[in-house]
Amino acid sequence: MKPSFFRQTQYREPDKNELKEIHAYNLSAMQLMQGLGYAIIGRGFRREIEQQRITNALKNLIVIDPNNTQYKLALQEEENKRDFKITRLVGMLPDNYQYKHLGCDIYVFFPKTLSRTKVLIVGGIHGDEPAGPLGLMKFLEQRNSKEILSRLSASFIPVMNVYGFTHDTRTNEGNKDINRNYDNGTPSKEAQVIKNNKDFIFDLASKGFLTLHEDDTKDNFYLYTCGKNQKLFDSLRSVGKKSFGLATGEANDKYPINNGFVKDVLDDGSFESFLGNNGIIGITTETPTIEKIDKRIEANRLLINSFLRHFVL
Repeated sequence: MKPSFFRQTQYREPDKNELKEIHAYNLSAMQLMQGLGYAIIGRGFRREIEQQRITNALKNLIVIDPNNTQYKLALQEEENKRDFKITRLVGMLPDNYQYKHLGCDIYVFFPKTLSRTKVLIVGGIHGDEPAGPLGLMKFLEQRNSKEILSRLSASFIPVMNVYGFTHDTRTNEGNKDINRNYDNGTPSKEAQVIKNNKDFIFDLASKGFLTLHEDDTKDNFYLYTCGKNQKLFDSLRSVGKKSFGLATGEANDKYPINNGFVKDVLDDGSFESFLGNNGIIGITTETPTIEKIDKRIEANRLLINSFLRHFVL
């Protein structure tokens, strides 16, 4: 039964008894998350609507039986045995895909044989922005996803900030934003892992990258772009505009948003600027967290679909 705390109309912090109810409810909800393969037990959701919608969305994402032989083989091959378990994307991707553990629980999934058209999609850089990873799962469920993936070399890092994702926080366990200090200062351990594998990452993203973010300060959609591929940029803006309308004003109280675009931000020390400063074309999407989670998941599915189809049509 749904805890009484979730029936309130305005958010407040739960009391001790309500926390016990929520914990029990979350444990049952966690069983629904096996199709994602993330150990999200203990993760809290800040608003009633988030809890309800994410639970309902996850019911539709179960794609693998935990007793499935392929799943058991994936577990046997795990290199990392900490709280985070390798995602069961193994059972969702085409047979020609493999995975590599880069460090810090960061896994990249990529084809065994790479074609000339190589693109990279990354989610979960900030752990409290869940619609990107969940949207990726939903894309992989769609009927023609394997056909699309057979026509190019698309690689995926489903969750870059595993601690943040499992604890519903923007930062890592050291309270550090992992999307800073790629270019100077002291990077997070996750950023250092990426930098240590930069040649591999640059190769996987050689034709373009897509990073999936969310923004809790905007009511509408916008995107960052780097490089020149206006047709690609316009196609993703169109998806975001149809889903949420276009944001105005400034991104991060700093960068002007013009007709939905923030262009060529290469000085913020982010993962995206790290790639962009090495000549790689890319897009960072920002869906508004004020919207319902299922709507954001669907929008991210459509954004991923549009991004990949650009390279195969």
